[in-house]
Amino acid sequence: MRISTITKSCLSALFLILGMGYANAQADYTLDTNLEQNKGKNSSYAGNCDVTVDGITWNVTGNATMLPWRIGGKSLTDTDREVYTKTAYPSAVKSIDLTVGNASSITVNSLKLLVSGDADFTDATEYAADFQANSTITFAPAEGEFPEYSFYKFVFNVTVSDKSNKYVQFSKVEIYNGESVGPEKNLVGLAVSGTPADLWQGDQFTHEGITVTATWDDQSTEDVTERCQYSGYDMDATGEQTVTVTYKELSATYDVNVLTIANTKETAYTASEAIALIKAGKGLKTPVYVKGIVSKIVTEYSSSYGNITFNVSADGTEEGDQFQFYRNIKAENTPWTDEDIKPGVGDEVIGCGVMKKYKETYEFDFNNYLVDHKINKVVATISVDEPRESINIGESDTYQVVYDGDAELSVASSNTDIAEVSLDAETNMVTVKGIAMGTASITISAPATAKYTEASYTYVLTIVDPDKSLAVWIAALQEDYANAADVAENYEVNGVTLTFSLGEGKNAPKYYTTGEGARLYNGNTMTVSVEEGYAIESIAITFSGETYTGAYEASVGTYTDGVVAEWNGFSYSVTFTATATSRMQKIEVVYVKDEAGTGIAETVAIGASGEDIIYNLNGQRLGKVQKGLNIVNGKKVIFK
Repeated sequence: MRISTITKSCLSALFLILGMGYANAQADYTLDTNLEQNKGKNSSYAGNCDVTVDGITWNVTGNATMLPWRIGGKSLTDTDREVYTKTAYPSAVKSIDLTVGNASSITVNSLKLLVSGDADFTDATEYAADFQANSTITFAPAEGEFPEYSFYKFVFNVTVSDKSNKYVQFSKVEIYNGESVGPEKNLVGLAVSGTPADLWQGDQFTHEGITVTATWDDQSTEDVTERCQYSGYDMDATGEQTVTVTYKELSATYDVNVLTIANTKETAYTASEAIALIKAGKGLKTPVYVKGIVSKIVTEYSSSYGNITFNVSADGTEEGDQFQFYRNIKAENTPWTDEDIKPGVGDEVIGCGVMKKYKETYEFDFNNYLVDHKINKVVATISVDEPRESINIGESDTYQVVYDGDAELSVASSNTDIAEVSLDAETNMVTVKGIAMGTASITISAPATAKYTEASYTYVLTIVDPDKSLAVWIAALQEDYANAADVAENYEVNGVTLTFSLGEGKNAPKYYTTGEGARLYNGNTMTVSVEEGYAIESIAITFSGETYTGAYEASVGTYTDGVVAEWNGFSYSVTFTATATSRMQKIEVVYVKDEAGTGIAETVAIGASGEDIIYNLNGQRLGKVQKGLNIVNGKKVIFK
């Protein structure tokens, strides 16, 4: 409904509010706060939002992101909330209609209009009105018109007793020019001329570049560009669009092109390209991809907020164009965590976000995120100054470690029952002590840091007993082993002979990189033997896992199966027969001198009376004696 009131100026002069006025006339200017294009940016009830509509910029002290606009707040007492023009309205004004909507638990103590020739409203004339929700209130001077190029301010004095936000809706302003009063003439034509400027996705609509001309029935024309309503466009969409221009009862159309700066990860902008776009000031509400090499960590990672701020450039230096990833997060809506590897200087990154300029910094707005992260760290290396490959039980070896990174070194032994290790952190000197006979892997390592990669150095150390000999055979270290290759028949390793045989199996022994072991199939054999005058005391066989031990059967001695199987006895030769498929990675043989020759006697069995039991030196039973040394009924016999 329309309200008629009596108002007065600050000079106490009385003015008549027009009750009927131009209720059925077409307004010369309309601010409709229900329209999406008239949304502001500040979400605070007490914030200041600027919204430009048809060349007139309005400021609202309140929440202009809502439709319609909301004026209010919480816990207020006699507080002014204002809506005013920051642009002078060029024409003289006969009357202004103010339409307000619902009031939500808020008291409007007073409502007034201030009219001034100055943007700061000095020496303003005041027009008061009674407030009523869901109504249209008309402001007009009792005589004459509001002057041309005036500024207008609506002031709501409000009270809110609640601590939650309460508001009154500010719906519409309709301005009727003074020139609309007088002899009535009819609008007979509306024409659009000019070349519209390109629009950019996400930006506010503008009719820049076009002129709208009205033609009246008296053949007069008028530029009404700033008084028209513009519709039909979608600033979130791209491509050719048709805009409808409406003035009074007539409409016309023209085409615009809405462009976008959006790109893809593959076409990410460089720092220089991103800065050029920001300087152009077009399409800066659209997320884009930007790439570069991290040149500087501006703000270290914050575990409280899960973000980090850094600069990128084309070459990773702090020279030339710098683009900032402000408060960057790991992925879309996913903050960084303490465990994540964050971007460091020298890393190549591609991020996605909305660009802007803050003071003198060209940057992504906060909550930009990474879509690609390539860590380009310096490769760290570790070398050791001539470590010994074997030492005796009870001996120690000390050597210098050379490391070119910036982390703290650590050293470890794969078997501390065989070899103990220690490190002097100040000098990077390593000391290794032999504990028991066997082999152990000694590893010196350093973790990755922000600048350097991780690094390690490993070598195999053998601990020997002066009174015993040790032979170690490792499948993966045999030069003639390719994947799926047959295992060679014989190997000589430090006085020990390994002989592999098909035996009663269907497939010959083979080497496979999976499991890094020699595979003995059911029925295959492996004979371990030493020269005459020596006897094997123990054998340790390492397999790749519990399901690949092969369950060997030994020709003599005691065999205990397991991931590290053990054989114990005293024999110059022992033959192992596989009863299942095995993946044998390593064999360690300990043998000693056998001056009494007792090792051979244990290798063969004693036959029944009158029957000769004959074996060769490999422990294989023979049908008859061969030239050379034979074992006959448990005794060494030489045949020539």
